[in-house]
Amino acid sequence: MGLFWSMTSSSLNRSVYPRFIKLDVTTPLVVKLNVYEELIFTLEELDSRRKNLKKLASTHIKRWFMAAGTKRITLTVEKHGIHGTLFIPPGQGPFPAVVTIFGGHPGTFEFKAALLARHGFVTMAL
Repeated sequence: MGLFWSMTSSSLNRSVYPRFIKLDVTTPLVVKLNVYEELIFTLEELDSRRKNLKKLASTHIKRWFMAAGTKRITLTVEKHGIHGTLFIPPGQGPFPAVVTIFGGHPGTFEFKAALLARHGFVTMAL
């Protein structure tokens, strides 16, 4: 994932979130990579020169956060306004447990908890 965490946001990015975060862990993160014959430094440059560039290769990378069979249970404690998601890995336990506290607007960020569940931890994302 070094390629992705080291990227800077494009000036064309209209998202209100400056970080590259996967909000829906039930679907894979799909990234399309293109290799061109010449160096391109910005998306603006790519858009202006796209018709004249020769594409050498193209591929898609899929990263799944949840393993098949993982149970995802949304929990809310009404009295205190606490929201969370419980991830239970597939298979027979016992499983070690982890609580991840990483959230904010627009809600609970679940990608770390889903990845830990993928590796055999019961995880609660708060």
